[in-house]
Amino acid sequence: MANKIRFHQTIDSKSIFMTVIVIILLASLFYMNESFSPALDSYKLSKYDMNTVGKLISADEQIIFRQTRMGSEPIIDNVRITFTYQVGKEILTSSKIVNGTTHNISNLRKIMSSSGRIIKIKYQSDYPSKSMVDLLSD
Repeated sequence: MANKIRFHQTIDSKSIFMTVIVIILLASLFYMNESFSPALDSYKLSKYDMNTVGKLISADEQIIFRQTRMGSEPIIDNVRITFTYQVGKEILTSSKIVNGTTHNISNLRKIMSSSGRIIKIKYQSDYPSKSMVDLLSD
């Protein structure tokens, strides 16, 4: 009986530890997908020093299908928006791709349903054609 292998001798603690670490990392990546996007957008917006308002011309949703337990589900991946804004006497038109987060989609739908379709724009004072849509501030 002395040569019998015990259960605790068959378990490699290093491989279990590495498996747990990998599972935690993957779970955090799935969680950060929705929470990281607003933080990244906020960082990008901080690089623009001027504010103005513009008019939303169009918002085209890019839909992808993801597999769930209930079957394939359509999800808005991103939205291509086209807008105009005025800086001084110059009227500029721009097109940007916005992440399809829940917050961005709900704000865009509010703007699309409003009568004026007014959208907040941030741009650089020395290069006004370089701009970004501000969907974070409500």
